[in-house]
Amino acid sequence: MKQDKRYIKTEKLIHNAFFELLKDESYNSITVEKICENAFIGKNTFYSHYKNKDDLLFSVIGEFSRDYGLFFENFSPVPDINDDNSVETFIECFFSIIKDRTEEYFLLMKNDSQINFSERLLVYGRNFFVEHLEKFYGSKITDIKSVLLMDSLAAAIIRLQKGYILHQDELSFDEIVELAKKSYKDVVKQINSF
Repeated sequence: MKQDKRYIKTEKLIHNAFFELLKDESYNSITVEKICENAFIGKNTFYSHYKNKDDLLFSVIGEFSRDYGLFFENFSPVPDINDDNSVETFIECFFSIIKDRTEEYFLLMKNDSQINFSERLLVYGRNFFVEHLEKFYGSKITDIKSVLLMDSLAAAIIRLQKGYILHQDELSFDEIVELAKKSYKDVVKQINSF
């Protein structure tokens, strides 16, 4: 992938135009022509970056999933599930991923029936959570009950993020983080009981 400044600047223009359009239009009604018009670029420039609108969307989703990956990669040490402060710090940091990009998350999630953003994010989030817990345990978790509980935990945490994003006016960031901490602790205690 090209990394020169002009290429990166053009990608930002395209992404910004895409999100501007999502404010007023559904994903299905957005066209490459509209993106190009909003970004003040020609179609050839767009197609030198993306195959089509869906390719742009996958790139955007990839950015969000990379945010999750970087968080887990850089979060050190792996939280001690028996230390409430460690777990709380982990959850607070995890939820801070969405804090700076709340509007973008909102725009993608309000179009979720068309682009399936939440489910894609759930798959990434689940994989990262499993890797994180396996680091703590020091081995691959294969017990089916534990695997199912981890899937439930990842789903709960990601869905809590979605709930916060879609209902910010009714729920504070601190309230949603508290719910996530409780979910995390409850599930990990169940895993430890096996």
